[in-house]
Amino acid sequence: MPDRSFRVLLIEDDPQDARLMNWALSKAETNFVVQCVATYGEAIACLATEWFSAIVTDLALPDLPRLETVRRIREQAPHIPLVVLTGFADEAAALAAIDQGAQDYLVKDRVTPEVLDRTIRYAVQRQRNGEYRRLLDQVRGSQQLLGRKNRRLARLNQLAHDSVDDISHEFRTPLTVITEYVSLMRDGIVGAISDEQSRMLNVVADRADDLNNMVDDMLDVSKLKAGLLGLYRRNCDVKHIVDHVQASLDRKALLRGARLTVAIDEGLPEVFCDAEKVGRVIVNLVVNAIKFCGAPGLVRLWASNDLQRRQVTIGVTDNGPGIDAEQLQGLFRRFHQASSRARGGAKGFGLGLNIAKRLVSLNLGRLDIKSTVGQGSTFSFTMPWADVQSIVPRYIHRLQRRRSRLASLSLVTAATDPLADEGAINELNAFLNCSVRQRDLVVPMDVDRWLILLAAPAEKVPAFIEHIDKLHHEASHNRPRGPMPPLELHCAGTWSVADDENAILEQVKKILAAPPRSLCPADDAVGVHAAGQGGSCLMGFSSPAVETIASNR
Repeated sequence: MPDRSFRVLLIEDDPQDARLMNWALSKAETNFVVQCVATYGEAIACLATEWFSAIVTDLALPDLPRLETVRRIREQAPHIPLVVLTGFADEAAALAAIDQGAQDYLVKDRVTPEVLDRTIRYAVQRQRNGEYRRLLDQVRGSQQLLGRKNRRLARLNQLAHDSVDDISHEFRTPLTVITEYVSLMRDGIVGAISDEQSRMLNVVADRADDLNNMVDDMLDVSKLKAGLLGLYRRNCDVKHIVDHVQASLDRKALLRGARLTVAIDEGLPEVFCDAEKVGRVIVNLVVNAIKFCGAPGLVRLWASNDLQRRQVTIGVTDNGPGIDAEQLQGLFRRFHQASSRARGGAKGFGLGLNIAKRLVSLNLGRLDIKSTVGQGSTFSFTMPWADVQSIVPRYIHRLQRRRSRLASLSLVTAATDPLADEGAINELNAFLNCSVRQRDLVVPMDVDRWLILLAAPAEKVPAFIEHIDKLHHEASHNRPRGPMPPLELHCAGTWSVADDENAILEQVKKILAAPPRSLCPADDAVGVHAAGQGGSCLMGFSSPAVETIASNR
């Protein structure tokens, strides 16, 4: 390890990426002293007065055309090694930068302290020894080979997912035909049937339903991996969710000789979830319990309120053989199933519990197991109460567990005309849920107001607003009953998820206490206003609708 500091000039205009690079440099073995600037102009000013061991720069700077960055820096500092950062796995652009004089390049989301440390030190050494051209040829060849292998792997991976999707969709048509014909025969529409024939048709319908659930599982695996699984989280009644799936579960229990009881506590509060996804979880857990329960089989589906944690717990308890500690450890892995002894010979893909756990997590809950060998098992999961103060802390904790400590959270409020009818309000609620990414969250505050938790830094909010504006315009244009009610979006600030949880929750309280915002009645475009840690400012829109909204404040 070198015995003296390396002075590094970091040129990065994205605050989050700059923090990431600073963090990586601070964790490196080499003692890096970092000077960070946001523009080419600031970098040239620093180079005029200070000495640096190396320059690490974003390929796209705000005051230079992208293809000019490397050439201009090399002209001003030809004697300092240069490493290029890019947010895109763009081999052509990166190789062009190397041809213009950069020693190496790194893709930002693949940077680690070790990789960054090694890259900078090697660049400095190559510059000193005059060997960078020979080594660069080796790196270029390795990068090209790796790129070809990565592209081949990506194609194979995509082919596998496409095959699963195609096969799953192809299953739908025969399954639908089987289900419809069985229903016609069971109902006696094509002629009377005996009790034994009815029993057999029930078995066929039950197995078709099992296969349909397996198809749903396979499709969800693919959508979850791609981040494309649609979510519509809203205020829901637990009893309604259970009622929706109970008839199917009763039939399965009857056919398999098990007794299913349902115990839903009275007076449960509404929960915040995607009702269809929660129904899927219930079906998966109950079907598993029915498969593995004892003889006679006893399965109990229950729901209770947890006042302390402000959540509702739904559980499924069976009297099966139980699961030992070794089996429990891997039970939620994809394609994993308990041993044939514990499973009693039941068959399946082993996807159900893995999908159930991920769907519960997407609904801001937790899936738990309690099992005693020889006595049975209880699978239970939680859902937050349908109020903002119960939902937001769970969402923040989920981001803290799953994302970088440098992740940012922007709070955006959405409001519409309070005089809009209930159907239009529900349509807007669905529209907002379908317009955000899987990792973002839309929470109703009042009948006509929503809180959007956007997992993005402040500079990404204008693009989000523009995205919503475009989708709102397209949806309104194609709506048979005329345009949707107007939407006004207001950015209440951006915070670090890791360090500013209390500040976020305090801001949420202020938002809840604030009176509804008035809308501009003449336009249905989306307006945005930013008010965050750095004060208040209008954010980058010049359309007449936005200007009108801004002038009315």
